[in-house]
Amino acid sequence: MYILFLLLVVGATGCQANRKNNREDSTKKDKAAPVGLIILGGQSNMVGAGQKKEIGDKEISDHITYYNFGKSSKLVPASDSSFGPELGICEELSAHFPHREFVLVKYAVGGSSMYDWAVDYDPEKVTTMGTPEFGKLYDSLIYHTRKTIKGKKVEPVALVWMQGETDARFTAAGKDYYTGFQKLISNIRKDMGQQDLPVLYGRINPVTERYPGAELVQKAQEKIEQDVAYTYMISTDGLDKKHDELHYSSQGQIELGHRFGKVLTDLIKEGN
Repeated sequence: MYILFLLLVVGATGCQANRKNNREDSTKKDKAAPVGLIILGGQSNMVGAGQKKEIGDKEISDHITYYNFGKSSKLVPASDSSFGPELGICEELSAHFPHREFVLVKYAVGGSSMYDWAVDYDPEKVTTMGTPEFGKLYDSLIYHTRKTIKGKKVEPVALVWMQGETDARFTAAGKDYYTGFQKLISNIRKDMGQQDLPVLYGRINPVTERYPGAELVQKAQEKIEQDVAYTYMISTDGLDKKHDELHYSSQGQIELGHRFGKVLTDLIKEGN
């Protein structure tokens, strides 16, 4: 009996030493890695209608810096009391890379269509199926990103995108969505100097009876994942929504962030 107990103690000590060594190795790798840049863009479900007062405290690493340039459809800056999927993303990053530096830059505008984000901006289409007051949103995304990371040594990790509900209101916009999104992906990769930059995006799921172009946008999103390398469509099935059946609730936003974050962490691990 004594010999068995001794073996168990020695075995447990060995496991603890291995875990400690693994943690130390992980810490060294995290600290040696470059600062990871994650860009967040889209419309209202990226801006986020989650309310911090409705959720408990979240364990977020001190090594994550978050810049929020999100705005409502009235161009009012997002409130510090609200949140989008970035919170769940940060939880996943904190759990898997507690010592690695990350910078998250969000530029999203509620109610924006792909025409508002178009690289080849068409004022006529924006007037009928977009919002001219928003200006050229892609240019603003690049401007805020470059201004934020100026002087920092960063490595682009991914673009995280949640957008398409406004386009789903129009059949014509739904038909154009594939081309517009493909061009946006191509240009963000060129502007970030990384042709294999991963692009993660949430599948829209508004009520199809009220959004005649929804299925067209969904088919475009599915086709992007099939045709364009390093793109990853994230399921939004089952996410809790507010009473409008369009915007995700606080819990829905947390879960959406975790779904994005799980794919992100897997991609980062594969790249290390």
